[in-house]
Amino acid sequence: MKRLEPHQIELFPGIVADGRRALWFKQSQTLVLSDLHLGYAWSHRKLGQLLPLCGDDQILDTFRSLIEEFRPRKTLFLGDIVHATVQVDAVITTLKRLFQMAESTGELVLVRGNHDMFLEDALRVMGTPYPLHSSVTVESWHLHHGHQELEVDKKEDARQVIGHEHPAYQLPDGPQPSQRLPCFLVARTIVVLPAFSPWAAGVPLGRSPFLGPVARASIFNHAIVCFGTRLLAFPLDRGSDETESE
Repeated sequence: MKRLEPHQIELFPGIVADGRRALWFKQSQTLVLSDLHLGYAWSHRKLGQLLPLCGDDQILDTFRSLIEEFRPRKTLFLGDIVHATVQVDAVITTLKRLFQMAESTGELVLVRGNHDMFLEDALRVMGTPYPLHSSVTVESWHLHHGHQELEVDKKEDARQVIGHEHPAYQLPDGPQPSQRLPCFLVARTIVVLPAFSPWAAGVPLGRSPFLGPVARASIFNHAIVCFGTRLLAFPLDRGSDETESE
């Protein structure tokens, strides 16, 4: 691994983790985000829980900063693009704005996640019938949401990027853990992305089993932890390659 900037670490040659919870493939100029969970607050408001409606605006602002910096030829949303039902004008509007930003520099590709049951309905309402892929290949890496087993999972040494797990690194503070921070997880041939949603506090490592088959079958060497937009690398396996963790 190689530090490029305080907010960027090269995980593998040409594959860069960004502290804004995104992955960048240099050669193909591809930007990857996972687990946006648009409409999270709206879905809870329908249940009577009056969450503030600032989360989707934060997603738009962060995504805009990524698009302006990287100018990607391709933007890939790696599943759980929406949280639940999306028959809310504000959610449709946010989707339209995200898509417009992505298409301002290149192609947009959507991968289906386990929360995306109603996304096809939203796309029809928007008049943007994007196909929802189960997986895509970028520079010989197989990218999919990670919630179900695919044929690629059965191939030895298949290189994969997934989301779904919402990984977090929990910082100790005296006798009680106090703060959980989103993180990337890195294994020899696997990268797990943190959730892009600001509502996703994340699942602390070691607290409970991983949700999907890819993560459950993997031994992760490093957690790349997001301190705001700054990244710090923490080894999870003493036998892993040496990593900068300043």
